Amino acid sequence: MFTVFIQNVTLLVTAIVIYTMIIHRWAKGSIIYAIYSGILFSIVAILGMRMPFILEPGVIFDGRSIIHSIAGLLGGPFTALTAAVISAGYRIYLGGGGMVVGVFNVFQSSALGVLFYYLNRWNKVSLTPLSIIAFSLAVQLIMLYSFIYIPGLSLQTILTQLAFPILVIYPLTTLAIVYIINVQEERMNTELKLQENEKRLKKTQEIAKVGSWDLDHSTGDLTWSPEAYKIFGLSEQHFQPDYNSFLEAVHPEDRAAVDQAFKESLKEERERYEFEHRLIRQETGEIHYVLEKCEHIKNKNGIIVRSVGMIQDITERKLYEHKLKFMSLHDQLTGLYNRNFFEEELDRICRSRDYPVTVISADLDGLKIINDTLGHARGDQMLIKCAKILKDSLRDGDVLARIGGDEFAVIMPKTDTYAGEAICSRIRIKLSDFNSNVTDLPLSLSLGVATADSPEQGNLYDLVKKADDFMYRDKLYHRSSRRNQTVQALMATLSERDFISEGHADRVQELCYRMGVEVGLSSSQLSDLALLAQVHDLGKVGIPDYILFKPGELTFEEWEIMRMHPEKGYRIASASPDLSPVAELILKHHENWDGQGYPLGLKGEDIPVECRILSIVDAFDAMTNNRSYSKAKSESKALKELKRCSGSQFDPQLIQVFTYVLNKSELK
Repeated sequence: MFTVFIQNVTLLVTAIVIYTMIIHRWAKGSIIYAIYSGILFSIVAILGMRMPFILEPGVIFDGRSIIHSIAGLLGGPFTALTAAVISAGYRIYLGGGGMVVGVFNVFQSSALGVLFYYLNRWNKVSLTPLSIIAFSLAVQLIMLYSFIYIPGLSLQTILTQLAFPILVIYPLTTLAIVYIINVQEERMNTELKLQENEKRLKKTQEIAKVGSWDLDHSTGDLTWSPEAYKIFGLSEQHFQPDYNSFLEAVHPEDRAAVDQAFKESLKEERERYEFEHRLIRQETGEIHYVLEKCEHIKNKNGIIVRSVGMIQDITERKLYEHKLKFMSLHDQLTGLYNRNFFEEELDRICRSRDYPVTVISADLDGLKIINDTLGHARGDQMLIKCAKILKDSLRDGDVLARIGGDEFAVIMPKTDTYAGEAICSRIRIKLSDFNSNVTDLPLSLSLGVATADSPEQGNLYDLVKKADDFMYRDKLYHRSSRRNQTVQALMATLSERDFISEGHADRVQELCYRMGVEVGLSSSQLSDLALLAQVHDLGKVGIPDYILFKPGELTFEEWEIMRMHPEKGYRIASASPDLSPVAELILKHHENWDGQGYPLGLKGEDIPVECRILSIVDAFDAMTNNRSYSKAKSESKALKELKRCSGSQFDPQLIQVFTYVLNKSELK
C-alpha cells in the first residue's frame, strides 16, 4: 500500500509540473485561466484515480484530495469548481461503495482550499510551510472521518492502514506541490516581467528613437538593438554589424572625427564619452543626426573588455535647432539676415582685418502709402521684390540684412569706395530693369553708401549712420517725384479696376462745377472741387474687390471696411504735392448734413461746401447709372430720393441749387 501511495504521489507531482508549464499561457485571474486551470487540475486528479490504491472493490484511494485542495488554495473558486465538477463526474462514473464519500471529499477539499484562498487574500493567513501542512491536515482529517461512512470499512482499518500515509505523506506532498507551483509561477512571472520590460524598453526606444549597442573587444562582435537597425536604415536579417561597417554608415565628413573620438576614449581609458554626428541611411540616402553615448567596461585587471552604448536619432531636434537659429538670425518675410545678425557681423568685422569696409543703406520708398491703401500683403510683396533685387546685385561675401520695416543694409568687407559705388549702380540698373516690366506699382529705392578704409577712421556703427545720412539725402532729393509716381500708379490702378460706370468722374466733375458756379465759389474752390470730383474715390484702391463688386447688401464687417476709404484716400493724397490741397476734402466727402456721416461725424456747415456739393452730385450719378448692387433709376425718381433725404443726408439749400442746375442742364 505504501508503494502505491508513493507511486500515486510521484504521478501527481509529475502531472503538476506539466500543469505549471502549460498554464502560464493565460493571464492569471482571468475567467479563461480559471477554466483551463480547473480542467488541468481535474485531469491530474483523474490520472491519480487511474492509478489508485484499491482497498476493496469500489473503495479506492488516490491523491485527488491533494489536487482539489490545492486547486482551491492557489486557483480560487472558479478553478476549484471547474476541477471538482469534472473529477466528481469521473468518480461517479467509476462507481463502487465509496463513490458518495469520494465525491464528498472532492467538494470538501475544494471548499477548504477556497476558504484558505480567501483567508490568504484577506491577509488572515500566510502560505508558510507550517500553515500549508496544517491546512492539508484539516483536509485529510475530514476525509479520514468521512471514511467511516463507507460500507464495510471498519474504523480499525482506517486507523491502521490509512491514517499514517494520509496524515503524513499527503500533507508533505501538498507542501511539495504548492512549493513547486509557487516556484514555477514565480519563474514564469519573472519571465513575463522580463518580456514586458523588453517590450516596454523596445517601445520606449522606438518612441525616443534610441537604439543600444554592445561591442566585445576580445571578439570584435558588435550587437545592435532593433531600434539601432532602424536608425541606420538597415535590415537585421541582411546586415551583420561590425565597427568598420558602422563607420561606413557615418557621414563622410564626420567619419574621421567619430573614429578618433572612440579610439581616444579607449586610449585614455575614459569611462564614458558622448558624440554627435551625422549618418547616411542606406535605405533612403537621407542624412540623419544622431547622439552617441558610450561606456567602457573593465575587467578585474582594469582592462577595457566591452563597450556598451546608446544611439539616439536627434534629427528632429537638430532641424528644430537649426530652424530656431535661422529665425533668430534671419528676417521671416524676406529670408535675409535680421538686425541681430547685422550687428553681430559689424562687431566681428570691427575685430578683423577685412578693411576697407563699405556699407550701403537702402530704403523702400512709399511703403507706408502702399500698406495704408492696398494693404500690408501688397506691401510685403514689394519688400520681397526689393530684397531680391538687392540680393541679385551683391556678391557672395556681402552681408545683406533687413534692419527695419522698410530699411535694408549691406556690409561689404574688403570693398573700397569705387567698388561700393559700382554695386550701387548695379542696384539702380536692376531696379530700372524691373520697373520697365511692371504695369502697376513701380519699385523705388533710396540708397546711401559709405566706406571706412581702416579701423582708425571710426566705429563701423558710425559708418552705418553715415550711409543712412547719404540715403536720407537721396530720399529728400527726389521724394516728391517718387511719391507722385506712386500716387499716379494708384490712380491708374483705380481706373483699371473700373469699379464704377464709365464716365462717372467726368459727369460728376461737370455737375459739381455748375453747382459751384451757381453758389459763387472762388476760382481756387472751383479748381479744388473739380479735382475732388476726379479723385474722391482714390481710397477705394485699398478696398477688396469682393466688397466693391458685391451685388447684394454689405455685411456689417464689410461696411466697416468700406467706410475706411475716405481715410485711405486722405493718406494717399497727403503724400502727393499735386493732391495734397484736396486731401482734407477727400477725408470729409462722406459726411452728412445731420452729423450721421463718416468718418468724423461733422454736421451742417462744419462740412466744407465742396464736400456737400459732391455728396449730392455723387449720389445722383450713382442712382441714375447701373451699379453692381443696383439698377439705374430715372432722373425724376433719383431727384425725388434726393429731396427725401434733404435735411438729413444732404444740405437742403444745395438740393434746391442742384434742382435748379439740373433743370438748366442739357442732361435733363
